[in-house]
Amino acid sequence: MHVGLQRKRAELAASYDAIVVGSGMGGMAAAACLARAGRRVIICERHTTAGGFTHTFSRGQYVWDVGVHYVGDVSSPESKLRRTFDYLSKGQLTWQPMDEIYDAIEVDGKTYELVAGREQFRRQMYNYFPREKLAIDGYLRLVATIGRSSGPFFLQKALSGTLRRFLYRPMSKNFLDLAQETTGAVLGRLTDNRTLIRVLTGQWGDYGLPPESSSFAIHAMVASHYFHGASYPSGGAAAIAQSIYPVIRDAGGEILLGAEVAGVQTDRLGVTGIKLSSGEFISSRCVISDIGFEKTYRKFVAQHRALPHEVDAYLASKPYSMGHICLYLGLKGDAHSLGLRGSNLWLHRSSAVDPNFAALSGMLGAETGVVFISFPSVKDPEWPIRHPDLSTIEVIAPADFERFRVWHESSWQRRGQDYLDWKGEVSRILLEILYSRLPALRSKIDVAELSTPLSTKHFASYNHGEIYGLRHDPLRFKQSWLRVDTPIQGLYLTGQDLVTCGVSGALISGVLTAARVLKAREAWTLLRNTIV
Repeated sequence: MHVGLQRKRAELAASYDAIVVGSGMGGMAAAACLARAGRRVIICERHTTAGGFTHTFSRGQYVWDVGVHYVGDVSSPESKLRRTFDYLSKGQLTWQPMDEIYDAIEVDGKTYELVAGREQFRRQMYNYFPREKLAIDGYLRLVATIGRSSGPFFLQKALSGTLRRFLYRPMSKNFLDLAQETTGAVLGRLTDNRTLIRVLTGQWGDYGLPPESSSFAIHAMVASHYFHGASYPSGGAAAIAQSIYPVIRDAGGEILLGAEVAGVQTDRLGVTGIKLSSGEFISSRCVISDIGFEKTYRKFVAQHRALPHEVDAYLASKPYSMGHICLYLGLKGDAHSLGLRGSNLWLHRSSAVDPNFAALSGMLGAETGVVFISFPSVKDPEWPIRHPDLSTIEVIAPADFERFRVWHESSWQRRGQDYLDWKGEVSRILLEILYSRLPALRSKIDVAELSTPLSTKHFASYNHGEIYGLRHDPLRFKQSWLRVDTPIQGLYLTGQDLVTCGVSGALISGVLTAARVLKAREAWTLLRNTIV
């Protein structure tokens, strides 16, 4: 990210209206919302690049996104999500619609295309499963129920304590009725057609749990997120932070890179600021943590008081989402010459019939029943201008962090030859899966680099290499104490653990956190211009 150049320490103000710890989507969104309300905010980022999972990295002429593969519900300027992005970036972030077929789900060799438009989606499913029309209609009704009830459920997370005690149940009940069931249980009541269920849940890698484990709420929110198609940020994922940062800067704020926060400081009234690992102190009565729920409580809250019993018990259950591997590929040739399309591929194969999937399962863990293939250079309209005659592909699969435990105390790029050999074998398997679908690519690979959950741990500071924070199972949504406020006055939570995973979930969390911090009239102005 070129816009977030680190300020000299001497240029830092003695005090800020708010300090944001972490520059992921939630932290950036919260900071921009506060900046638009006239607050001076500093973001402290431990990494040398801002943006969290929206940042990019390069190898030579190739550039890859690490976490943004597509975003739904932003093609229409009137959608709530698009309005929110426009508000935070002052309209500087632009979007490129993807192909009408945004996802292609392959189940045991047969491909099912997910097409943009709710009614088009319905008709497409009718064509694939003509005897399952009642089940498909019932499924769409339940997805719509979650859509209507999710807004009040998440909005109550930003209410003050007294108000929330009165409104928690009426604002949560309709959502929790379905959120406390697994996706598999809900769909199993609608149909016994296992292929239909596998197709409808074919995107489960977007939230990290197969239907047997995931809450139906997260499945429904992700599925409906793409019903009107998908888009990609023009200029790649880095354009998100690059378009939002000027809003923060123009209000007198800043992003401080390479600035790890050692802890928060408090007095009898609450937070007084943060202390950097370098020893410097930055003063503010408002600190917003975008480093994840576990780290916020273990690192910041536990410094000053014992964790609430229910929080300690929840963390003891190890509620972490899955890890993942990603093979980043650079290819000589443009999309046309290579025969690449923008649609994502979700490959679901049985290990019993596909030796490559069996090999992955043995190396990565039992849940490796899906491989996701994305073509970011095809999605970005600016790519051919900036990188002519080059293309990129990302091949992703779930991975159990425990399979990497033997190397977890080693350092990045110094993990030993056995780790490199292991990565080489996994890369070979993933390439064979790619070639089986796109054989013309076999001689076109110029650069190949594999990331693992250890990479996530190193760069995103997730201790368990998880990509989606807290697991999106029914237990997560039952935690009524999981909200913007923490046990320390002036310390607030934001990010994907507050709402849901992904760019949109983290974005909404930032809006909610800022609304909680602002005065009532300012908060209403913010909500009216964004998510309400």
